[in-house]
Amino acid sequence: MLNQINNQHNVMQFPKPILIVGNENQRGFLNKLRECQDSFVCVATKEQTLSNTIDDRKEKEFWFYDPTDRFASYVFNWIPLCEYDRQLSLILAKSILGHKVKLVDGEFSDEYFNQKVMFLAALFAHANTLNAATPATLCSFVAGFISQNKCEPEKLLAMLLHSKNEIAGQYAKTFMSSNEGFLIELILCSVEEGLGWLKDNVRYNFTSTSLEPPNFARLRQEDISTYLDLTKSIETTPLGSIFFNLALYQLKQARNGRSVYLFVDDLATIGQITDLTLNLQVIRAYGIGLVLAVGSLDKLEQVYGKNDAQVIASNIFRVETELVLA
Repeated sequence: MLNQINNQHNVMQFPKPILIVGNENQRGFLNKLRECQDSFVCVATKEQTLSNTIDDRKEKEFWFYDPTDRFASYVFNWIPLCEYDRQLSLILAKSILGHKVKLVDGEFSDEYFNQKVMFLAALFAHANTLNAATPATLCSFVAGFISQNKCEPEKLLAMLLHSKNEIAGQYAKTFMSSNEGFLIELILCSVEEGLGWLKDNVRYNFTSTSLEPPNFARLRQEDISTYLDLTKSIETTPLGSIFFNLALYQLKQARNGRSVYLFVDDLATIGQITDLTLNLQVIRAYGIGLVLAVGSLDKLEQVYGKNDAQVIASNIFRVETELVLA
């Protein structure tokens, strides 16, 4: 029945993004994941997602990312990708800082959010000039600078302005020209807090024991099943959104090749997907399928705000639980 409905809503022979809603949405989500014959990326926050689908993928090339298992997991180091990519630096900075934005009257309000994002994007690019281009090195660099220069955060801004990395310098200049009087020390402290999740050994191993960055564009050319296992993690943000945003960005950049699907088994728990409302309107043109699950639209609203949640619901083929089980 679900396949018949998808065919009725087919645009350019590629299905409209699907949002499976309801407290018992897992069964519908698992069915879609099992049926997928294309390469895919799955962000898994529920054990059932892994236990019910991984055995079906043994014949494919298999990429497994698990922040809790340094021996079985691929390493997720995004810093080298920011050396020459201005847009990606910004997207990933938004991924990290976005889940910290507070809701005011049902909407997001953080007047210096863009300033923090630009500052962190500059740091991502500048990290490629440090002794190791890894998230952990950047985290230590920022923490060490604050410890040694507590009253002089302007020194770090000056360092970024004169960075050997051109993108870091560009973002630092933009930061200076657009700063509306926000205290640099407050922005720097907020950025350090945003990087705080990298300080423990588990995430250090997951993000920083290799200088080789992910290359999700390969899914366009090869039959690959990719999982991010967040089932054993206490916190699923911001790692879930960073992972998803990077995969989506690289797949859009490598638009030629085979179709690829992106799956998230609980959209409300991984943090904000950057520019999700915009991507929902164009994603099919890139040959990317999208299957998302969420317990309720109220939970979606808590993460994205009322207006964006409404936009998401209006640009996606919503499947209620009872329809999935029909």
